Amino acid sequence: MSVQAPTFTRVHLRKRLSDSELTGELASCARRERAALAALLGYLGQFDERKVYAAAGFTSTTAYAVYHFGWSEASSWKRIQAARLCVRFPVLLGVIADGGLHLSGVCMLAPITNEETLPRILVDAPGLKRWELQMYVDALRRELMPPETLPPSPPFQLDLSVVAAVNAETDRYCAAPVTQPAPEPPDPRWRRPLLPPPRSSTTHPLGVKVDAAFEGTLARARALLAHTDAGRDDAVLLKRALELLIETEERRRFGSKSSRSRAGGSTPKARRERQTVPVVVRNEVFVRDGGRCTFTSDDGHVCGSDYLLQLHHRVPWAKGGADTVENLTLHCATHNQLEAEREGLGRPRRQVRRAT
Repeated sequence: MSVQAPTFTRVHLRKRLSDSELTGELASCARRERAALAALLGYLGQFDERKVYAAAGFTSTTAYAVYHFGWSEASSWKRIQAARLCVRFPVLLGVIADGGLHLSGVCMLAPITNEETLPRILVDAPGLKRWELQMYVDALRRELMPPETLPPSPPFQLDLSVVAAVNAETDRYCAAPVTQPAPEPPDPRWRRPLLPPPRSSTTHPLGVKVDAAFEGTLARARALLAHTDAGRDDAVLLKRALELLIETEERRRFGSKSSRSRAGGSTPKARRERQTVPVVVRNEVFVRDGGRCTFTSDDGHVCGSDYLLQLHHRVPWAKGGADTVENLTLHCATHNQLEAEREGLGRPRRQVRRAT
């Protein structure tokens, strides 16, 4: 049984094309790609504005795109940033379809594009190369911002690589000026649903921007722990600090481990006076749900996010639901708000304009 090759494969197999025919086919594909990109950004912007991802079981458009389209986080965020700008100014979609602006260019223009600068950008920016566009953006930003409001000089960057910590002197961790602006990070709320973080014995560098106060705090911690491994290795020091922070925060929110072991007792009765859910109940709900959002979409996708978790009442408290283990579950902020809207209790999302 023969399988027909995809269109792009058949194109590569056509080796008898003349140079002019090959050039024409290539130009035609480029035009279709630009048109497809403009359409993609238009639909993606509407998808993000309506928050359709929430009903599908995701906390953000980035998480939805990574899961369904296979994009990387950085690539997803880049498209979403451009799509949000195109929602504000749909005229940019035509410029993209005509080839006047590429995806990176739209993202570069996003911070300085508003109702006042848009007419100038539509005249000056199309057709500029990347380095020319960067110079144009810098010049326009300096023109729009008075000297006293210009951003300060770049902060210091601290090298927290474990390998560097072992092989270098302590003072090598002191600040080194950052010459290149850091790229805008992807949406930090994204979590791959129901997958634990990978365990690996390899080390990875971690770059963060810190100020003088942080350097002073870090130096004080080094001095206090100079007799231990944490005083000689910044990675060990920060890991210990984070472990203490997590332990303190979990104790504050969910009680001590001993109280978790006693969480199997009787559950309190429903109260009509709104009070804080008892620690014992919160502990049992947290352990039962594995510390992840349990929202499930219509197609069976479980959110699984561990970011901004909240207690969700299956039967809303306002409608008589009790603060019991059976009636409580973990939801992230996005899906807790979505469920409240479905029950008519939350603030409604932005009204979607219907197509005429």
